[in-house]
Amino acid sequence: DYPVSIGATILFFTLLLVSIGGIRYGISRIESGVLLLLAVGYIVWTVISALKNRTKEEESNQPEFKLMVCIINIIGGVAEIVIGGDLVVNNATELGGTFGMSETLIGLTICAIGTSLPELVTSVVAAKKGETDMAMGNVIGSNIFNVLLILGVSGVISPIEIAGASVTNTLIDCGFYVVICLLAYIFCITQKKISRKEGIVLVGLYVVYTIYTIVRDVAL
Repeated sequence: DYPVSIGATILFFTLLLVSIGGIRYGISRIESGVLLLLAVGYIVWTVISALKNRTKEEESNQPEFKLMVCIINIIGGVAEIVIGGDLVVNNATELGGTFGMSETLIGLTICAIGTSLPELVTSVVAAKKGETDMAMGNVIGSNIFNVLLILGVSGVISPIEIAGASVTNTLIDCGFYVVICLLAYIFCITQKKISRKEGIVLVGLYVVYTIYTIVRDVAL
């Protein structure tokens, strides 16, 4: 799954540079349609692979299935995520606007953190319970769907065009994103895990990147 995530990231970066459908430095409807089709294909492939690779031991170790309890918990959890995310993003955005932060900076920091809180909580809880596959899959799947599904649906509804003044900064941000994806993948395949030291490195790089975006915004 991780190579799929990296491939989706590189594809997105490439589409920003090429002009298909009349948009230069952006995502046109045609390109968004391609991303959306890839998202559907990935979902189908994931489901088929999961069903094929499921072992009898895994099936026998499953707890008693209670349909209504699962449905209620899922609906309640999703509702809490949506409400909590809205509260964080809306109020933090208003706070950022009060301090004169640009929309780009708000999107890269406050909105990004606010919308990623569910992934953070889910992965931390899963890691504590020893559900490492779920902790990693949550993050990797989120990255794949952010690029393929969210950008795909958004671009089909309304093409996403980058303003001239923001092109360079956007390409730098995407380039940094590609580098981080590759670095995290190297961490994953070296020892088949992300160690505490490697986690600290990733957090440190995020702090450095955040400081850079703030300085860049102030300089403008």
